[in-house]
Amino acid sequence: MKKHFYLNSHNEWDKLQEVIVGTSKNSTGCFFWKKNKKINESKIKKALKIAKQAYPKWYIDEVEEDLSDLCSIFKKSGVKVDKKKEIALREKIDKNYENKTDIMYAASQLWIDAVIDPAETRSWISMGIDMANHAPITEKFNMGILQV
Repeated sequence: MKKHFYLNSHNEWDKLQEVIVGTSKNSTGCFFWKKNKKINESKIKKALKIAKQAYPKWYIDEVEEDLSDLCSIFKKSGVKVDKKKEIALREKIDKNYENKTDIMYAASQLWIDAVIDPAETRSWISMGIDMANHAPITEKFNMGILQV
């Protein structure tokens, strides 16, 4: 008996034509700290190790198999499946993210006034406080209506 695959894009205007299917490879777990205090380096290393082990190989293989089955269903329904686009798109996004989160890029866009050496942070903060203390008060601070 032949199986029938029914695929509905939930769109009354046109039929689903193309999909980009991702991958589960290189997946890791996420972690975050609830307390705002300095984190011990050994705890960070331990957390990273646990996060990398969050998805064992057998699990990733199962997800990849499921994604492959999903691709087969799409193809049988006449939908073009593109897995390579996902890889190219991810690489483009990663590269763009790396470039735009670089401090020198932020400086080139005039988003920041200066790049401060971390060792000089205290002197910059004290200089800012000193300037604020000596700045004349031109008008009374008025918060207006504060809605909470």
